[in-house]
Amino acid sequence: MKRILAVATLLLGSAAVVTGEPKAVTCPATTDAEWEELVASSPEECTFIRTVEDWRDYKAGARFPGHPLNGLTPRQLAEFETRLWIVNGGVASMNVGILQRNLSPAAYQQVLRAFGISIIFAEDHKDHYCASRGTCSFRLTDICTSNC
Repeated sequence: MKRILAVATLLLGSAAVVTGEPKAVTCPATTDAEWEELVASSPEECTFIRTVEDWRDYKAGARFPGHPLNGLTPRQLAEFETRLWIVNGGVASMNVGILQRNLSPAAYQQVLRAFGISIIFAEDHKDHYCASRGTCSFRLTDICTSNC
């Protein structure tokens, strides 16, 4: 049941500040500090794509009407996945350009939220990809986080 609830939350997206001791976790993250706290948080504090398995669950939901990934063709989705790197409890790098070009603004924002990322955070980390562990390098259309 817990896994079903987590997948449903990913599909619907979450945007909340979850309070608890000793600090609040902002979901989705808008700053580097919030991202660090979010990645260190428990799944109970904020449900977002933390693992490749979470991504597979989220992607599987695309067979349902209204899923934000439905705006991508199978080829576009495969291209997105070739540059998706999830490590250390969150996304390290992904090609947001393909999402921006092919999804509505609302669907794009939903997909980012599923990864625990806000539009603001994505804009602040754009034009870089995770070239190797700990190294973000220039590439238009991608974002790179501190998980790199």
